[in-house]
Amino acid sequence: MFQFICFVALFAFARAAPIDEQLLTTEPVMEMRAPPVDDVPPPVMPEMEVRAPPVGIMEAGLQQSTDGAYNFFYRGEDGSFRQESAVIVNPGSKRQHLKITGSYSYFDANGQEVVVHYNADDRGFVPHGNNISQQISAAAKQNSQLPRVQEQQEPQQPQPQPPVVGGVWI
Repeated sequence: MFQFICFVALFAFARAAPIDEQLLTTEPVMEMRAPPVDDVPPPVMPEMEVRAPPVGIMEAGLQQSTDGAYNFFYRGEDGSFRQESAVIVNPGSKRQHLKITGSYSYFDANGQEVVVHYNADDRGFVPHGNNISQQISAAAKQNSQLPRVQEQQEPQQPQPQPPVVGGVWI
C-alpha cells in the first residue's frame, strides 16, 4: 500500500511541475552521417513515384432490395468498369447466402485491358480472366464443386434406463 501511495504522490508531483516552454518548441533536427569514404559511391536515390490523378466516374447505378439482393455498376473516365449483382439463395433458412456474379475491367501499366469475371457464393470465389492463370481458375472452380461436408447432427440424448434392483429391471 505504501508503494502505491508513493507512486500516486510521485505522479501528482510530476503532473504539477511547470512546463518549460523552451522544450515545447520544435527545431529542425540535423541528421548525423559518417564522413564520406572515397572508394564507396554515393547511394542512388530512387526516382519519385508519379501518381496518376484520380479517375472520374462517368456513370454509376445501384439497386438494393430489402432482402439483401443488390445490383450495382460504375464506369470510369479511363474506360475501367465494374458491375456486380447478388441474389438471396435459400431465404429464411440456415443455408441462406448471397450468390454473386460480377466483372471488372481496367487498363494495366502497359495499356493492356485486364478483364475479370467472377462468381461467389457459399461454396467460394471463382475468378477467371485474362490476367488470372488457368490453374487458379480451374482450382477455384474444382474446389467450389466439391461435395459439401455434412453438418454434424447434434447427438441424441440417451434414453433414460429403468432402474435395476438386484439385477432385475423394475
